[in-house]
Amino acid sequence: NYMFITLAILTGMIYKNEAIYWYTGISYQEACAVTSKQRKEYAYKHFIRFFITCLLYLFYSIIAYFLSFSFGMNMTICCLLIMVCALSTTSIKL
Repeated sequence: NYMFITLAILTGMIYKNEAIYWYTGISYQEACAVTSKQRKEYAYKHFIRFFITCLLYLFYSIIAYFLSFSFGMNMTICCLLIMVCALSTTSIKL
């Protein structure tokens, strides 16, 4: 849960500061060449995906706790969610 929360906070900080060059595929020069609105929009698309993934895993972890799911299953779900979320951001274009 801490990892997902940290990822959501990190993407939120990137959104707030418009520091999109932290994302792979965007150089500092490319980030400076676009408008503030475009940077915010690009960062928001990343932030919302990681935030929703964080909420999904938090919801899942509550259910998993009460149903006593195994650690291995929890880690598998965690890794799958991160991979799906990260791969879903590859379609976002500046």
